[in-house]
Parts: sequence; C-alpha cells; structure tokens
Amino acid sequence: MARLVLTTRRGRQVLSPPDLEAALGAARREGESFWLDVQEPAADQVAVLERVLGLQPVAVAEVRRPSQLPRVEVYPGHAVLVVHAVEVDRESRIPVHRVEVDCILGPRFLVTVHMREVTAVAEMHRRLEGGAPFPATPDLLLAGVIDLLVKQLYHALDYLADRVAVLEEKVISGRLRNPMPEVTAIRRALVRLRHGLGPEEQAISDLAGLPDLVSEGAAAAMRRAVDLLRRMWDGVEMERDLVDNVVEVYLGLRTDRLNVIMQRLTLITTIFMPLTLIAGIYGMNFQYMPELGWKYGYPATLLLMVITGYGMYRWFRARGWFGEP
Repeated sequence: MARLVLTTRRGRQVLSPPDLEAALGAARREGESFWLDVQEPAADQVAVLERVLGLQPVAVAEVRRPSQLPRVEVYPGHAVLVVHAVEVDRESRIPVHRVEVDCILGPRFLVTVHMREVTAVAEMHRRLEGGAPFPATPDLLLAGVIDLLVKQLYHALDYLADRVAVLEEKVISGRLRNPMPEVTAIRRALVRLRHGLGPEEQAISDLAGLPDLVSEGAAAAMRRAVDLLRRMWDGVEMERDLVDNVVEVYLGLRTDRLNVIMQRLTLITTIFMPLTLIAGIYGMNFQYMPELGWKYGYPATLLLMVITGYGMYRWFRARGWFGEP
C-alpha cells in the first residue's frame, strides 16, 4: 500500500492517495519548497506527479521502471537521480540488500520514490520531525538524503568488516570447522555492496555538476559523498582480500590437521610393525622352536610386545611426533 508523506517548512503531513493531487497543487501555488516521499506508488499516483509537477513522460517512465543502475537523467526543469540504498538484515543469510531510490529534483520540489522502507530516508524524516530546519532549497535536502544514503553504505561495509574479523578469529581458533557457508554469504554481500558503487559515484558527481538545479553548497556536500564512495571502493576490495585470506588460512589449517592425522596413523602403524613381527615369528608353529615348550613363553612374549610398543611410543613422543612432550 502506498505511503505518501509531504514535508514543508510548516511540518510533515501524511497524505491519503485521494488527497495527493490537491496537496501538491496547494504546495505549488504557495511557491515554497517541499519534499514528497512516496513508498510503493500506484500507477495513478505517478500519473498525478506527472500532471501536477509537470514531469516529462520519459522521466515518469524512469520512475516506473525498477532495477536500474544508479544514474542521473536531465530533463527541462528537473532531473531524475537513481541511487541505491543498502539495508542490512542481520537475520538474513546474505545480510546486504539494495533498494532503489528514485529522486526527482526540481527548482522547488524534491520527490523520492522507493518500493520499501529506506533507513536513510526514514532518518531524514526523524531529523526534520526532531526540530532540524527544513532546507531552504530542495537541492540541499537532496544532498542531505544522499549523505545519509552513502553513510548507510559505509555502515553496511563496517558491519561486513566486523563479520569478516569474527569469521577469521573463529577459523584460527578452530571453533568453526567449516566456514565456507559464511564465506559465501559475505562474498555475495560484498558483491552486492560493490555492484553499484561506481555508477552511484558517477551519478552523484554528474548531478553535482548541474548548476541550474544544484547550488554550490549542495554540490560541495554531494562531492563529499562522492569522496566517501571512492574510499568505500577500496574498503570493499580490502574486505574481499581478507575473506580470501580467511579461506587460505582455513585450507592451510585443514591441510595441517590432515598431516597431523596421517602422521599419527603412520606412527601407530610403525609401533605395531615389530609387534606383528613378534606375533608372526611365534605363530609359525615349527616343531623345534625352543620357546614353544617354555612354561613362561606366552607371558614373556606378551611382556616383550608391551615393552617394545611402549618404548617406541615414548621415543616418538619425546621427539614431539605425537605432540609436545
């Protein structure tokens, strides 16, 4: 169900779909800047935006088309910025989810359209409700939204970095014998995070270069967001390298454990070789074997086997082949 929130200097108003056209018309007549946030819009509500705000049909088609790469499209009197927000779901196997946010910027209005709740947009609403001044122009408001969106990307990267550190510690300590499911989940999350960084950086940079719609103050804030996106690219690559290192450590530890197991099995086999030799000699049952008629031959043979086996075990252990002596 659609959720429509209209924010002006006078405050915030939650609209019902039938009231959308009248509310937008009143805001346009007053000539003040306003922000309309739309979640899960219906086709008729998008048509209202086109009719009341004078949007180009091509721009409206951009808003209706989902799953786009970040970019900016410029039309007479307004521009459409497509960016991706990142939401972290700690309960999900792959905790990073991208959400498209379409931002329509005009001289006196900002419209944000998204299909699900976006943390950065909700945070901007909370700030305005908490007493933060409504920006004088919509480009400054959009710069604030972009700043929150990019910071949300950074928080997602920070969360993944913590997961990589915990994964590495578990693998090294031996508390996680099979880290591959977690490794796969983190890799996919990093790919999702990285997928839109380059296009998003370019789109925001292009928008900051539109002097007709973006003031110098808003452009400076957008360029700061672009710089953070560039640093995040390096951060994502570093975390991918760390995940690869975790896999290498896991494979190395697994090989070491296998070598230790094979070594111990070899030592056990070596200990039993002289015991098998003794048992084989006295199992030949020749007629003229003097020990066969000896009263204490059987216990003496067993004692010899015990002494031999225990002596070899102590000798191997003293050299650390069964572990530290």
